[in-house]
Amino acid sequence: MAVKHIRLLSDSLESPSPSYKNYFMVYNAEEPENFGSYKLPFVDVVGDKAVIVPRAVYAIAAALQGARGGVELSDGDRSKVESAVNKLYTKMANEFNDDSIVSPLSKYHDEDDDKKNSSKSFESLKEIEAELKSKGYSQSEAKMMISRIHELKSNQREADEKCQREADTTAIEHTKALKELFCELQKLK
Repeated sequence: MAVKHIRLLSDSLESPSPSYKNYFMVYNAEEPENFGSYKLPFVDVVGDKAVIVPRAVYAIAAALQGARGGVELSDGDRSKVESAVNKLYTKMANEFNDDSIVSPLSKYHDEDDDKKNSSKSFESLKEIEAELKSKGYSQSEAKMMISRIHELKSNQREADEKCQREADTTAIEHTKALKELFCELQKLK
């Protein structure tokens, strides 16, 4: 949908206008007349103004790391896109006044912080879904992950119950053995 909005805003209905490239991270300069030459859109149109879409920036960073099959770029283009993504993350961190927004492509990205944040507790599955969506996942991807979480929780619950039953059985057996031993000790007195 964003690309349709960009075409309207940039007056690129029949073919890409010179300004069309400004709304994408990269394009093939050898074929500027081909819409397929433009990759990685990162803006949408709100009213009559182009605005950066954080989820698009998150998705681009993920694609550069191989998510959804990755994206094929020359080394030069990849370097330019990584630099642009890092700058947009910095801009978002400043705009939202949130130092935890750090590009995963940045040399300053701290994986230990990711581990701390991954232990964040959620009160409901809706909160998990919202968090996943804020990280650039689609609603269907978020629901699939939540379904997998349910499955893992169910498996964990079953494993915990099995362990508890085994522990209870062992405790009962030990109690019986202790009673028998106590009875034997009483007989010896």
